[in-house]
Amino acid sequence: MPSLDFEPPKYARVVLELRRRIEEGQYPPGSMLPSESQLVREFAVGRTTVVRALQMLQQDGWIVREHGRGSFVKGRPASEREVTRPGLAVLDQPETRDGVSLVQVGTVPAPSPVVAVLGLGEGASLVMRRWVSTRDGVPSELVTCWFPPELAYGTDLGSDSPLPVGVRAHLRSVRQLRIDHIAERLTASPA
Repeated sequence: MPSLDFEPPKYARVVLELRRRIEEGQYPPGSMLPSESQLVREFAVGRTTVVRALQMLQQDGWIVREHGRGSFVKGRPASEREVTRPGLAVLDQPETRDGVSLVQVGTVPAPSPVVAVLGLGEGASLVMRRWVSTRDGVPSELVTCWFPPELAYGTDLGSDSPLPVGVRAHLRSVRQLRIDHIAERLTASPA
């Protein structure tokens, strides 16, 4: 009886491997992918297979291709599911909006749970922004965002002035950075 197992097409294997490398940071956002010729040699496939894989990555939002220049990593594309995540919504809202008070900003030693989530070494220092949101005059949400110093460098993330735009828009306008992913932990406790 013939086997029902089958291998994915060659272009799909190239797509999956390049996505894995992007997700693991081997090809960070803004970096250039190897040339089509290099990918042909590395994966031992034809040029049309590589071109199709790159087209798929571009179509799905992982890379941008520039004629005559090459393919550049955009990062992990935002899916519709991610857009509705609370962490992303927090990073899109200005700190100057009604009902929000910035309560603490600074470079501080990261607590152990944050160190674990971000995969840092003990004793790491991070830039922290903390604000409280009120609804009907009652504090209802305390938000703390942690940023590696190299991400915050050259921005206003360490400033104790409220940001007039969301953190994502601020990073995009000041440093031309795009947030690739967020490690998000939500907790709740009774009043």
